This record gives sequence, structure tokens and C-alpha cells, in this order.
Amino acid sequence: MELDNILLFAWITSMAIVLYFVDHKREEIVSGKRVMRYKPFLAVILFVPIIIFCVYGRVRSDTFAYLISYGKLPTSPSGMWKYFAGSEEKGWALFSLLVHTLSSGNETAYRFAIALAHSIPLIIILRRYSANYLLSLFLLVAGGYHLGWMTNGMRQFMAVTIIFAATPWIVEQRFIPAVLTVLLAATFHRTALYMLPVIFIVQGRIWDYRTLIVIMAVTVLVYIVGTNTKVFDDFAEFVGYSTDAAKEWGDDGANPVRVLVAAVPAVMSFVFRWQIRDNRNPAVNIFVNMSVLTVAMNVFAVFTSGIMTGRMVVYTSVYNLILLPELLTNYLREPRTRRFFHMACVGLFFLYFLYDSGTLVV
Repeated sequence: MELDNILLFAWITSMAIVLYFVDHKREEIVSGKRVMRYKPFLAVILFVPIIIFCVYGRVRSDTFAYLISYGKLPTSPSGMWKYFAGSEEKGWALFSLLVHTLSSGNETAYRFAIALAHSIPLIIILRRYSANYLLSLFLLVAGGYHLGWMTNGMRQFMAVTIIFAATPWIVEQRFIPAVLTVLLAATFHRTALYMLPVIFIVQGRIWDYRTLIVIMAVTVLVYIVGTNTKVFDDFAEFVGYSTDAAKEWGDDGANPVRVLVAAVPAVMSFVFRWQIRDNRNPAVNIFVNMSVLTVAMNVFAVFTSGIMTGRMVVYTSVYNLILLPELLTNYLREPRTRRFFHMACVGLFFLYFLYDSGTLVV
């Protein structure tokens, strides 16, 4: 495991020890319920090492490509307009041009601007909805979001976090601003359009017929896409994915281990489904449906394209960072059982990170 990742885990561990002795929460009202949440300033401080990792960490594959493209951005007004007008994702083009102009092409400023754009929505939404903010940060790191998205698929993760910032509107069923946010996100990465039907689908009661319909629909898609080459190619073209790249990189579907890990919150929500329904928390209801949809899409990815479908899954899987701490904290009533499952969660997800990063070979 690389030194920067070791430092991140060391930071989270040390903060868990410090917070045990420090008053770090305050009472707030979220979704009409009184809950305890991390204090805002502390939430920012806890996230800072992740931002530093994204800005000053080792330049990885996609980061290198982004920096090359950034260095080639035009500086003349006519050149900038031509670049913007010719771009398919104009939101990303405008963002890049603004940072390039304001920073005189400084690469560190570019990485910092991207890291902030990713981090601010994560800090705000995780602090607001997570029953255990520090555990959410641990899951973010152990799940490899800082590697696979914040320093790799950065443009799409910008779209993800833009939609993630609209979570309160999705929860409160304020669909006009939510839809407009999705459309804005699509100007950064067009896969964001996938979330247009999703923000309506997830409003249904957990584990009822709507969920079953989604799972059945994805199963049908697995069959259609898996047996119809033209449909596969058309869908791949829509999300900006090259089928030639799949052949070149050996894309034979998503890793089943990742699917099992992503399924943990959904399985737990099924076990606690009656308690969740009785609690009548609209946010938790939506997060559960997001998690179930994540599992369905991951199953789809196992049998089709892990790279292509993996681009879609991240829009809903990010809600597992909230759902799992919620289930472990508020739906395990016996203190010793709750502590045991928290420790098991941390240990198993850490092993998963070692496995996923190639440190642990099984």
C-alpha cells in the first residue's frame, strides 16, 4: 500500500481516537427529525487530508491525461471561444477555461479546483445525512473513491457530486431544481442523464413493487444488451464509451467481489426493512432504493461491461457512504452488537481496500 494511502488511514484512525474524548456533535433537524451531527468546522478539518491527497498526491493515469489536456488549453479569446463552442460537455469546458485563465495555467491550482468541486458537496451532504461522518469518510477511502474517481475519473465525478449536492431536493421531492441540477451535471459528463429517471424511481417505498420493477428491468437489459450487439454499441456510444477499449483492456465484466461489497447496505436494508418503513424517514427511504439500484446495475456490469456500466453505478453507489453508517448506528439497538458490527465493517472494508488495490492477493 502506498504511503499516501497509509497516511489517510492513519489520520482517520487517530481522529477516531481523539473524537472518542471530544464533544464533536450537535443536535440538528434533518428530514424533520432531531439528530446528532458532526460540527461543520470539524467536518471540514476531517476531510482536508483527502483534499491534500487529491492535489499533491502521485499523478495517476487519468490525472496525467487531464493535465496534458489542461496544458493545451487556448489562451486567446478567440481560441477559448472556439474550444468552448466545439466542446460536447460545455460545463467542463467552461470550468477548465476559467481555472486556466484565473491561475495562468497553474497545474496545482487546477487540481485544487477539481478537488474542491468534488469535496464541498461530499462534505455538506455526508455531514448532513450521515449518522457517523467519520465512518462515511473511512468508507469513501476504503471504497477507493479517492483513487478511482477523485484522482481518476474526475470529470464524471464532477457530475456525480453536482447531483449529490442536490440530495435535499431529491429527498424533499422538489423535482424542478433536482432535474435542472441533473441537466447541469450533464454539461460536465453526459452519463448524468441516467439520473433523470432515477430521481423519480427512488421515491417509492423500499422493497415494494417499484424496486422489483427496477430489478426486473435491469435483468431484461442484461439479456438484451448481452445478446444484441447493436444495442450494446448504441448504448456505449451514448455514454461516451469505446467498445474497442473494452477489447483492448480486457473488459470482461465487473469484479464479483466488488458487487458483493456494494450489496452489503442493500442486504442490511432488507433485514431492517420493517423498522425503516416504521421510521418514515424519506432520506433513508431514498438511500435504500439508491443502494438497491446500485446492486442491480452491478449485477448488470458482471455480465456485460464493467468499465461502461461502472461509469453509471457511481451515481447511486455514493449514497452507500450514508446508508451503511445509518443502518449500523440507528438500526442495531444493542450497544455491544452495534460495536461489534462497526468493528467488523471497518476491518472487512479495510481488507477489501487491500484486495482492490492489489496489496492483498488471495
